Amino acid sequence: MGKRIIFKLFYFFSVSMTLFIVVITIAAALARNFDPESYNWMPYYGLLLPFLLVLNIILVLY
Repeated sequence: MGKRIIFKLFYFFSVSMTLFIVVITIAAALARNFDPESYNWMPYYGLLLPFLLVLNIILVLY
């Protein structure tokens, strides 16, 4: 019974992290539409976009 709970916890954690990475990737893809003076942190998401795309490919392969 303990292995089943650990598996479900690991599954929940991996799905949560995948959804979080997907949301950050979508925000990074849309970073060019935001004004850098109003949103100081959005250009950094745009710079991280290549790394986020590689991370998404790794998650798809997982």
